[in-house]
Amino acid sequence: MVWVGVAAADPKPELWLARDAADGPTDVIWHGGRHARAKLTTTVAPTFVETIPADNANATYQLRVGLAAPVPDGLWPVIGLGGSFWRAESQGGSGTTGDASFTLDRATAAALAKAFGVPLRERTKLGDGLVYAWTIPRRASAKQPIAIVLRVSNPTQATVGFVVGGMMGERGDGRFVPEIRGAGKPVPLVEVHGANGGFAYQKLAPGGHLEVTTDLRGYVVGGLSAPGHYAIAIRYDGQLQDGANLWDVAPATTGELDVTPD
Repeated sequence: MVWVGVAAADPKPELWLARDAADGPTDVIWHGGRHARAKLTTTVAPTFVETIPADNANATYQLRVGLAAPVPDGLWPVIGLGGSFWRAESQGGSGTTGDASFTLDRATAAALAKAFGVPLRERTKLGDGLVYAWTIPRRASAKQPIAIVLRVSNPTQATVGFVVGGMMGERGDGRFVPEIRGAGKPVPLVEVHGANGGFAYQKLAPGGHLEVTTDLRGYVVGGLSAPGHYAIAIRYDGQLQDGANLWDVAPATTGELDVTPD
């Protein structure tokens, strides 16, 4: 007698609409590994599935799925594979269609991408050779704007997009992240980081340059109104783009500033 082995079939992915329920029969995993209970209600078919690497190391992914209709109030999309279920971190839509986004580690994203038959995208490095130059005024009046300028120049032969906007808070551009010390102590800062306003990847062609500017006063409690000598450290949380490929960059610098009363 000859025994013939049969390979186990790969598990099929599932897409459900579910309701959060403390006594629900299904364990679901949230981003960050937190577990909760849910009641699965309806299976749905995705209109598209795509993987988006969320960091340069390709360690964390956004898995986006499209839905033929908006998700009803009180329900959340849940993806299942091999007996495990993951809850969407966010959902949205256009009014006639819906979509959902799941934040996953690489191994889970790879397994789901294989199950759905879509590629696992990866980031590749962009921006080698770009030149970042900062301008921090050596002296400024407490009554006037204190302009911090980042100039990005492209001496290479490759065109790349450089993100501008998308993190505007009430007091300034949240892509600029300062640390300020005066008299040897940290200066209290206000929270300006946000996700408001549109953003764009400005084309940075070979030989070209662009500038992004912010007013340092908007980041300081009281507007940096106290005269004195300050040590400044600041970075710009930026991103480069070439088609679907993205690459995070964080150019940074330090400087010193004397603030005068007039």
